[in-house]
Amino acid sequence: MIVDWDAIGKAGIAVLGVAGAALQLRSEGRGRRVQLRKDAELLKTLPENSKAYEMLAAHIDRQVDQLVERETLRTREPFSIVLGLVILVAGIYVGYLGIAGGSWWLLVTLPTAVFLILLAIAGLARGIPKKVRDAAGRPIEDKKPEQAQE
Repeated sequence: MIVDWDAIGKAGIAVLGVAGAALQLRSEGRGRRVQLRKDAELLKTLPENSKAYEMLAAHIDRQVDQLVERETLRTREPFSIVLGLVILVAGIYVGYLGIAGGSWWLLVTLPTAVFLILLAIAGLARGIPKKVRDAAGRPIEDKKPEQAQE
């Protein structure tokens, strides 16, 4: 089997793009901390008995609560992520084999590749978002206050 280095290079570039986007999302949490620090400095400049001071203090409290929840309670599901990536690679490889093989192979491999890629996307969509999860890794849905009262 001949190695297609051009295809491997293109796949490598795609992987680097996804990794860059993931790092960008990861650094988003640091941006929240910087904004909280700026808000705290602004809070120090306001008079303590003003309405703006109370509103900004309440806002900072909510943001800190959300940050703590996001960092401590919300997790990702690694099994779904790894399985999704493995199935994605398999789907891409099957699609590549079908296109490279041509002829009737395309009729067999293309639907299989599409199915595997869609399955991988579903697995990744389930595992990547940080959510509050139970011991088995299943997401626990948050009830909105209106639903909790009913």
